[in-house]
Amino acid sequence: MIEELSVELLWIRNRRALDITLAGDSEIVRRYAAMTTEAPPIMVERWSFHIGDGHHRVCAARLRGDKTIRADVAG
Repeated sequence: MIEELSVELLWIRNRRALDITLAGDSEIVRRYAAMTTEAPPIMVERWSFHIGDGHHRVCAARLRGDKTIRADVAG
């Protein structure tokens, strides 16, 4: 099911993985942040808020100052 999730909550729950993504792939994050078209939803596990796919998109959303991000939530 596609839902709008809090970027900040996802950041808190996945901080270590997102810090590694941002440090290693900052150019990809900047490209996502500059996109004018909507990126596909990220994939998230409902109970743990673990990001299965979409680390770069969450980093880009935070860089842009987005409050929410579209997510395909499983579980």
